[in-house]
Parts: sequence; structure tokens; C-alpha cells
Amino acid sequence: MLWYYLKAKMIYPLMAVCFFAISCSSSTSSDGKLAQEFYDKAKRYEAELPIFFNVSFTARGYKDNRPFILRIEIALDENETIILPGIAKGMNEEEIKEMPFYENIEIYSDKMGLVDSVAYQKVKDQLIAITDLAHELKSYKIQSTPRLGRFIIFSVSSDEEVIYVPNVSKVNHEYWKKFFCSGKKLGDNWYYRNVKSN
Repeated sequence: MLWYYLKAKMIYPLMAVCFFAISCSSSTSSDGKLAQEFYDKAKRYEAELPIFFNVSFTARGYKDNRPFILRIEIALDENETIILPGIAKGMNEEEIKEMPFYENIEIYSDKMGLVDSVAYQKVKDQLIAITDLAHELKSYKIQSTPRLGRFIIFSVSSDEEVIYVPNVSKVNHEYWKKFFCSGKKLGDNWYYRNVKSN
């Protein structure tokens, strides 16, 4: 009786953890296939991508078949970042007001010098545009920061990234300058990086 109890309490959960680890590792090692698929889709939106400059976020799963983005970090410059709510299309005002970091909308609009009468709507429209484009790209993690330079890192799996860099001369960080000189290109302005091999 004790053996069956221990088996249920210890062995089955351990098996579940092992199965999860194996399934995760197989889903992330795509030999660049996920990156190529992402690039094929993202290059169609290239004109809209500048909205992601100086923006970073990580989606917390999916909600209504959309990446659920709770918070969006926007770098105001190399030293200051502000966190804003991940407002999505279709959210009503009550839902928006209940979101974490809602109070930062006013702070951000002040820093951007937006006129009071239109400030809230402009910031709201900007945040919706960010979450909408993330939904179109099915992108769950994006990083872009002035400290590194003017480029966008899209995580397409736990170990693969697709990087958009329209102008290599605007890259600040030495590692990335070298990477863009010798890294694997997917196309003009687009690169592929495997985190495990770099």
C-alpha cells in the first residue's frame, strides 16, 4: 500500500516533468525553420516595424488566440524606461483602468510632451498598435533598447532569434556590431541568431 502511495506521489509527477522537458526541447530545436517562417511573415510588415523601436515585452501566454501582453517597457533614452499596460484592441475603459501600470500613461504622455486633451488617446492608440502588430506576427518576446542600438530582436523560440536592423551604423554595442558583420543573414536588414551557439 505504501509503495503505491509513493509511486503516485513521486514517480508519476517525475515522469510528467520529464515528458514536459522532452516536449519543450523538441519544440525549440527547429534548425532555423521557425525563424524562416517568422521572417517570411515579418518582412511583409517591415514598414510597420519601427513602432517596436525602444520597446520590450514578453507575452504571458495567449488569450483569445492573441499574445497576452500584460506590460510594455518603452525606453525613453539610454537611462530611463517606463512600464505601460499592454492595452489590446477591444478592451473597454474599465478593463484598461484596472490594468497594472495604468497610472504611468499620464507620466509617459507628459514626458513625450503630448497635449492633455489628446494625450491619453494617443498613448492608448500607440499601445494598441504595438499589441496588434505583435498579434499579427505571433511574437511573444521583443527587445529593442537604445543602449544596444536601433534594431529589434524577435524571439521565435527559447533559443532562436530573428533580428531586424535597418541601419547597421546605428548599432551601439560592440558584440552586435561584430554580429551584424558576420552573422547569418535571412535577407536585407534581417538576421538569424541561435542563442545556444553564440
